[in-house]
Amino acid sequence: MSSAHARSTSARHGGSARGARLLGARCTLVALGLLAALGACAPSYADGYLASFTRGLRAHREGRDDEARLAFDDAAALGDRYKDRAEALMLRARSEERLGLLDDAEATYGLVVAESRGRYHGVRAAFALLRIAEARRTLDEVLVRLADTLASHPDSGLVRGTLRRSLARLDEERGVEASLAWLDGLAPRLRATAAEPIVDFERAGRLAQLGRLAEARALYVAMARAHPYPAGALTDDAYYRAALLEERLGRPREAVLLLEEMLAPREAAYLGASYERPRFPEGRLRLGLLHAGPLGDRARGKRELRRLAEQHPSSRLVDDALWLEARLQAEDGEQARACATLGRLTELRATSRYLPCLPLVCTTMRARSDESCPAYLERELAEPALGATAARVSPARLEAERPEASEAQPEAGEAGP
Repeated sequence: MSSAHARSTSARHGGSARGARLLGARCTLVALGLLAALGACAPSYADGYLASFTRGLRAHREGRDDEARLAFDDAAALGDRYKDRAEALMLRARSEERLGLLDDAEATYGLVVAESRGRYHGVRAAFALLRIAEARRTLDEVLVRLADTLASHPDSGLVRGTLRRSLARLDEERGVEASLAWLDGLAPRLRATAAEPIVDFERAGRLAQLGRLAEARALYVAMARAHPYPAGALTDDAYYRAALLEERLGRPREAVLLLEEMLAPREAAYLGASYERPRFPEGRLRLGLLHAGPLGDRARGKRELRRLAEQHPSSRLVDDALWLEARLQAEDGEQARACATLGRLTELRATSRYLPCLPLVCTTMRARSDESCPAYLERELAEPALGATAARVSPARLEAERPEASEAQPEAGEAGP
């Protein structure tokens, strides 16, 4: 190697080493800066606040609400930030509720509302006051307070559960007609707010209960179209219920059109997933049953059932759809296809209820379970697929509504430090 070449090589290596040292130093500075920023973002509590709050939480969770109330009172007095004081007051009020001190709880929640100036804790406190009112006020007083609270806080996630809880009482004590009349009076106060579709959904449901099916169908559709995907939280429910009403009105083709309108905005997402709405798989299943049944296009019906398994692979309805498809294929003399469909079922749902029954549809298959075919499935096999099986997996009734997460109001204080 020449001396010039050696000097060149040494310079390059020396430069690389210096560059690596500089890069390492910069990375260290960046890391230290990030740690400092994270430390600056961490909450800073007043002296003694966190100890009192933690003591209160421990007592609250162990059912020692007298102790919890005192500890949260200390924390509220020590909290020098609004959110810290408000959270402690919310939990003090909740302890007072659990002790049956409802006057004290109302006063504490009222203090949170007054101090909040419309902020998050004040909204929670307003709905907590409604919860207390339900336990100790007349129905008329509750309804007045409910209307005012919904008008003041229409964006809250507590709106639907609270509304439905009071409507259930109104239905029971005065009847569905009274509930509908009250909702009709409330609706104008909530126009163009997030609570509008919730109220309209409840109105439509009561119209259907009263047998006013065409009006209910029209209101569901209007609500769904006024709050289209992806904004409307109840849009898929409204379309689905409207389609069921079309069936009850003897209009299966119109039901199909509504279900297709509901499913049209389904989007693909990363890695083959999609932005699902809970009613999408049910709508696809209903499409298959409508085509195979009332509309007389069994081939289209079978395709729709297969699309459910392909487009909604995580749905609980996948094995139901494939079982129905296989049964329709077997009834239509497509035995090889029926066996292939059941094979697909075993691949996708290794614990399906249908596995012990496979040989009853495809004689060349063996049962994929040591258990016997359930008696109710054997009884269904004695009927056409569009009989008892279809009625079980896709009941055509409005009462089959999915449970709502908002039914239970969360306890105040769950978001504490």
